[in-house]
Amino acid sequence: MLARNLLEADMSQTKVAEVLGITQGAVSQYSRSLRGAQSPLVKNKIVKGMVDKLTADILRGATQDKIMAKFCEICKEVRKRGLLCKRHKEVYPSLKECNICF
Repeated sequence: MLARNLLEADMSQTKVAEVLGITQGAVSQYSRSLRGAQSPLVKNKIVKGMVDKLTADILRGATQDKIMAKFCEICKEVRKRGLLCKRHKEVYPSLKECNICF
C-alpha cells in the first residue's frame, strides 16, 4: 500500500526501495500487484488512513526516525485489530489458539 502510494506520487522505484528499506524488485512487484494486493490491510480504513499520512510525511521529507515511528504505530494498530491473524492461522495451523496480538 505504501509503496504504491509513493509510486503514484511519482517517486522512482529505486527511491521507494531506498526509503522503505526493501529491494527495487519488491517495489516492482508491489507496483504490479504481485505482492500485497490481497492483504486485508488494504481494506481497513483506519490503516489506510495511517498509511496515507505516512505517505505524506515521506513526501515532505520525514526523517528515518519519524518514518520508523509511524511504521510502528501502524503495526500496533494492525495487531490490535487482529488484521493478519486469520491469514497467519491459515498458513500456520499451529497458531489456531494464538492470541498474542490481543
